[in-house]
Amino acid sequence: MVASAPPHAANAALNASTCTIRELYSVVLDDANLMLLRQFASEVKTASSSCIALGSCFNAVGFSKTVRLPINIANYAPNPPLQSARSIRETHLYSYFSPRVQSGLKGFGYYLTNMRDELEVVLNRHQTIGFVTSEDVRAANEATSTAACFAKLILKDLVSIESRLAEEYEVAQMNYLMALLDQILEGKSPLLINGGLAKLRTDFKGRERRLALNADAYVTNPVGHERVVITNISQGGLAIKGSIHHMLAQPIRLKLVDSGRVLSGRVVWRDDDRAGVSFHFMLSEDDELLKP
Repeated sequence: MVASAPPHAANAALNASTCTIRELYSVVLDDANLMLLRQFASEVKTASSSCIALGSCFNAVGFSKTVRLPINIANYAPNPPLQSARSIRETHLYSYFSPRVQSGLKGFGYYLTNMRDELEVVLNRHQTIGFVTSEDVRAANEATSTAACFAKLILKDLVSIESRLAEEYEVAQMNYLMALLDQILEGKSPLLINGGLAKLRTDFKGRERRLALNADAYVTNPVGHERVVITNISQGGLAIKGSIHHMLAQPIRLKLVDSGRVLSGRVVWRDDDRAGVSFHFMLSEDDELLKP
């Protein structure tokens, strides 16, 4: 007859197993690494948006002898996330990425740069002679598809990390982008509607209680010191009115004029001189800014 393990031994084994599982499925990041993750994720999502927009155009025009581009695609040249990717490789955040993504983080910048260079060829040709050749479009489309493949791969890793951080909003947004990248890689044009590019969805987070606000602030990062007005605020973000040069998903830093308090996040929507910002870190329910 085999002796059974003492109850305390069994409990110890169970606890050890639980700890192992928790360590396996949790992500522990300090504030600096969490901020770095946010910056990198924001840049990858922006690059993915470029791939989706350009892919929608190039997939639609086809490979005829001469191709005309009826829409302005110059605004969708990608900005490679070189700095944040380089920083990630020097921290323990790097260990949360799959080996394939780890080995390709540096290459992602190359793919996006190549995609931008091919786009410039198309734009220059269109500007000088009024049309582009099928060879130009084919090269640009191939560069876009290559970048899209790797963008999807990185997003998949980011979804895994964000889901373990319980970031449902981030996961929903990234899954949406991956679905669009799949369509691009299948030769479809999901954003092209009636000759124009439709806006990407941003409504992935439930509507929070918002407090009307009329507070002056300075945009201090990364392009200068524009003065704006914060029109409303919630635990997760705020809305501003004023002239800013930030693109969707780009990090932004606001300094309140009266208190000097700094709030940081990323731009999640834009409409003329208005924009919405999602905070990197949610405000507490009893924050002074949320008091009526």
